[in-house]
Amino acid sequence: MTFFNLHHPRALMPLLEGHSTYTLFSFCISDSGHEIKKLLPPHKTTPVRCGVSIHTPARHVGLVCSRSALASSGVFIADSPRILSGPSEDELILSMFNGSDDARYVEHGMPIAHFLILPLLAA
Repeated sequence: MTFFNLHHPRALMPLLEGHSTYTLFSFCISDSGHEIKKLLPPHKTTPVRCGVSIHTPARHVGLVCSRSALASSGVFIADSPRILSGPSEDELILSMFNGSDDARYVEHGMPIAHFLILPLLAA
């Protein structure tokens, strides 16, 4: 089953790591087609594109979570865990918060989040 749809030919397909976790990557391409760096100012939240939409199957829920490597440097998904359910044609855009005192940058293709698909249990 395909969970992901690419919104641009240069977007990276999420990568399955292990049995249940996908890595989501940043999509930082300018309108002219050049790779760019996205500034994450200190103590601010910045939208970062992923270049994909996600279809969560029926009776399942998807969770978007921060990556520990980024979170340890003060950068994390502001609304983590973000809950996704059902089909969506909209590109996933993550709200990344830089809690450090220094500016950080996200480059195109950088791993920025984890995505898990979990079954819902019947009551």
